[in-house]
Amino acid sequence: RNELKIEMQVKHEIDELLRDEDAKDFTFEVENEEFKVHKFIFMAKSKLFREIMLKNPEADRLVLEDISVALFKLIIDFVYFQTPPNDDSDFLKVFAAASKLKIEKLMKFAEEKLIEKLNFENSHEILHLGQKYKNEVLKMKAFAEIKKEFGELPDELADDPEKFAEIFEAKKAIEEAQKVFKTKLEKLKLQ
Repeated sequence: RNELKIEMQVKHEIDELLRDEDAKDFTFEVENEEFKVHKFIFMAKSKLFREIMLKNPEADRLVLEDISVALFKLIIDFVYFQTPPNDDSDFLKVFAAASKLKIEKLMKFAEEKLIEKLNFENSHEILHLGQKYKNEVLKMKAFAEIKKEFGELPDELADDPEKFAEIFEAKKAIEEAQKVFKTKLEKLKLQ
């Protein structure tokens, strides 16, 4: 019970700190919107931010591209409060942003969610993401899902997501052509 009280007090103090505009000493710009934060908190959670600050301690601003305002707000909640993204989050984007900013706990959380939601339809995107961010777990799991659909494939293909994009598109085109053919065949049978 005492631990819960202490945890609640810490959260309350962090919340007060967050609201204290004078204590914020760094600005992130995301989609032309500014977010003032505390350097020391972001340095503790983001390896990339820590690297930037160690190279340039006087820096007070960073423009983030390829991250939406909504996603960055989610990142702030995670960095300050360890609040995980909710289940309807786009975990492909969460993983990419966490990888880009090197926020390891958020990367791991998003990786677990991606694996949990892995299916054939999203396996190509997850394989590509694993390849891009050198995440062997995502690559291996996504490739295994793809193999279930296509059967045995050479392992070298796991390192070439672009070839899979072509395979997926061809498979989709074949499925669409089969649907059209079935519809026309049914119409002919009715006549």
